[in-house]
Amino acid sequence: MLTFICLIFSTLSLCIQNTNKDAEFISVFYDDYVFRNKHIVHEWDKVCSEKMLKFLSEKYNYDCETGNCYATWYFRSEYQDGPEDKQEVEEIKQISNDLYEVYYNDMGHKGVIILKLKTIGAQRVIDEIISNKMYNH
Repeated sequence: MLTFICLIFSTLSLCIQNTNKDAEFISVFYDDYVFRNKHIVHEWDKVCSEKMLKFLSEKYNYDCETGNCYATWYFRSEYQDGPEDKQEVEEIKQISNDLYEVYYNDMGHKGVIILKLKTIGAQRVIDEIISNKMYNH
């Protein structure tokens, strides 16, 4: 009986650790890639699946001068600017094993996006945008 309880606790602990790692991954992704708060080399193939990159590439409808161009605005609001300077993730909620609700503030425009993650090798990546809705306009 004690072994069974420990196994349940161990599995729950592992689940919580994975959830925390996923939330940290999503938060860093938004900070570095979506809101571009750091000037880094964006290696999109390390944070998005091929399926996600194909979608973002197909939605990019401007001249692409640098090789791969992606419609990264699909991860945030549809607005270019807003009443605030703040761009941040406000909350991340796990819906199921691989689905997360991400509440964000994009220069005063608040929204919630549902992202599907998947594991490729040992790396978690964003595989799909399930929905993205604004809720304060």
